[in-house]
Amino acid sequence: SLTDGSFVVYAGSASSLELTGLQHSSDHHFALFSYNDDYFYQTEALRAVFATTRVYHPFKVMVSSEGQPLEGATVMLNESIITSDQSGIAEFSVAHDTIFNAVSVSANNYEWQWFRFKPDSEQLIEVELEAPTLAAPRNISFSKNNKDVALSWDAVINETFDAYQPFALSMPGWSMIDNDGEVTYAISDLYFPNENYRGAFIVIDPWYEGLLQADFDFSPRRGRQLLAAFAASSGSNDDWLITPAITISDGDYFNIVARSLSDTYGLEKIRVLLADQSASTIEYELLSDGDLEVPIEWNLYSYDLSQWAGKRVKLALQYVSEQSFALLIDYISVGAKTLDFPTLAPLKSAAFKSPGLKRSSEIKGYAAKVAAPSSLVRSGDIVSGGRIGYSVWLNGAEAAYLEGFDKTTANVTVSECLNNEVQIQTVDILSGSASELSEVLLFDACNRLSFVVRDLRSDLAIEGVLVSLNGAGLLTDAKGELSFRGVEQGIIADYEISAHGYIPRRGSVIVDDDILLEIELEAVDDFATSVKDKDISTSPVPVGDELTVSGIYGKIDLAIFDISGRLQKTLKIEAYNSFTLPLGDLQSGFYIIRFKVGGKTFARKILRT
Repeated sequence: SLTDGSFVVYAGSASSLELTGLQHSSDHHFALFSYNDDYFYQTEALRAVFATTRVYHPFKVMVSSEGQPLEGATVMLNESIITSDQSGIAEFSVAHDTIFNAVSVSANNYEWQWFRFKPDSEQLIEVELEAPTLAAPRNISFSKNNKDVALSWDAVINETFDAYQPFALSMPGWSMIDNDGEVTYAISDLYFPNENYRGAFIVIDPWYEGLLQADFDFSPRRGRQLLAAFAASSGSNDDWLITPAITISDGDYFNIVARSLSDTYGLEKIRVLLADQSASTIEYELLSDGDLEVPIEWNLYSYDLSQWAGKRVKLALQYVSEQSFALLIDYISVGAKTLDFPTLAPLKSAAFKSPGLKRSSEIKGYAAKVAAPSSLVRSGDIVSGGRIGYSVWLNGAEAAYLEGFDKTTANVTVSECLNNEVQIQTVDILSGSASELSEVLLFDACNRLSFVVRDLRSDLAIEGVLVSLNGAGLLTDAKGELSFRGVEQGIIADYEISAHGYIPRRGSVIVDDDILLEIELEAVDDFATSVKDKDISTSPVPVGDELTVSGIYGKIDLAIFDISGRLQKTLKIEAYNSFTLPLGDLQSGFYIIRFKVGGKTFARKILRT
């Protein structure tokens, strides 16, 4: 071998040459010099490049779900895309190579899977796809302005870190706090955007070319991307990843899947914490038993949150390693302990103690930047707010669609004031799958006109008061309260309030918001009345079997006379503000009706037909 790594393969005077034993699928570079004895007279060699025969290997991917072949899955190798057949097989012919190739496997309503391989032999790879299990949104509430309704709900925390911008130093909805403020270690001999970053956490795309050819496996347990925290190049780490505030339900767990990148410099350390947002002083308390050492195999950490059921909390992961290397996080969720956690897959490579995996404190001089998507990222694979979205259903129709797990508000307009129904689904934007619909939120839009009725003298609530509003009537409850729901904005509401033994009240109000009217009724004095003759009316004219009398109230002595003055019948009535008088037993003709109430006497003439 010469000093530049080339070899002398022939020296002599022949006119032709045959070489054997060359590596297939390779380019070989030749240089030819003429010489005489021990001297070279040719300063520039004749050069040529010859390629040996290209060898192709069969490469098969067998896709299944729940142990059964999955037809129609999309398998992408470099720029080639093949759909799995009835046997779940996608077959490629791959040129021999000694570098890693990335493969993705996806199907509608399934989580995608990624892996890498070297096409140096015939291979069959088995891939099991799983449907994501998504929880429906909870804690749905609303506010309204007439028929414009603002909805809100808690974020669904089911995070695989897919779809975020690769190598981003922040993620919408998550709080990241870098308390140590130090520049972080990089990986020796590997390059990726934002390495040596100053910050808390970084989104890692293992299929970026600068990482794909690493001699160790950076693969997530599921999906494409993961979240990492690299050790501070000086001192200890104090980096926080904090969820948005959510309301805990009974049976909820805080679930984290994580591992150490390497144990060469010691295992990574984390703490898991919670802060009760309803406490007078908001402080984080430990869920974990102090500092946890994270193994180099994927490990599941689950914490029962039942004691905080009904409370609003934030959950946090704190990275507290000292001069180690890097923490990898594959998955974070809040929900059932078993939610979306299939059996943990083993690591695809055990090369974590490889001497090639070394940290580097050299600051490589890259400005903070965002990686351009690699050729393996197709349009639509990057969503600014991550893979989780929401579909809002109003009265059976989709009314809004939002992308991003932190997009937890929506404005809708209803056509009806009463009995509107809202349900919300969690959507996996990448796979197209969705959760079940949430529990129904039943709400009224427009405005609410409420009444509280009390006795003027005693200030006690009056039960059974009839309140009539534009033709509709309701009775007060034991607290003297009632409400008319769904009152249109801007109408003039005419109301009438009456009860046995009380002087009726009438009024009107312009409804421009939710309104509460407090009404005091004055009890009727049996020996005096404020009834006025001009207020009393009878209908219809002429009358049939029933006569409606309005404008009179209290305990009434009623007598009916025929036109000659003979008494036909007497009645005692206690009226609100009107009552119905049966006349079916009277013959046709004219009659005089006399009313005595509160020391006053009134009379009306009617025609019975």
